[in-house]
Amino acid sequence: MMRDSARNAAIEAAIASCNLTGKTVVEIGTGAGLPAMLFARHGARKVFTCEMDERIAAAAREIIRNNDLQDRIVVIAKSSRQAILDGDLPSAPDIIFTETLDSGVVGEGYESIAEDIRQVASFADDPDAT
Repeated sequence: MMRDSARNAAIEAAIASCNLTGKTVVEIGTGAGLPAMLFARHGARKVFTCEMDERIAAAAREIIRNNDLQDRIVVIAKSSRQAILDGDLPSAPDIIFTETLDSGVVGEGYESIAEDIRQVASFADDPDAT
């Protein structure tokens, strides 16, 4: 997917079209860190991104450091569900992003990710929600 230039251009265009100045973003599924870096480069104040595979999280941290964005991006090496339970994610982020599309149209544990998105989004209505 990293070599899919049309996909990456579409993601960047969508991110660039948002007014991100000073905003907080939560991303579910870091991968190599491309969307997190795009959010930071296009003005997000802070990006929290969850990656449950420690090796992938470590690689993303290195890529983010190599791009000098480590002060604006926090890679959390755990599932979004565990990050919610552990209190690692900010309450009421301005934007929640995930890319759960694959060759089967919707994939990568969509149902549990959708529940995590609902839970993170509920912080805006109830800051005491966990």
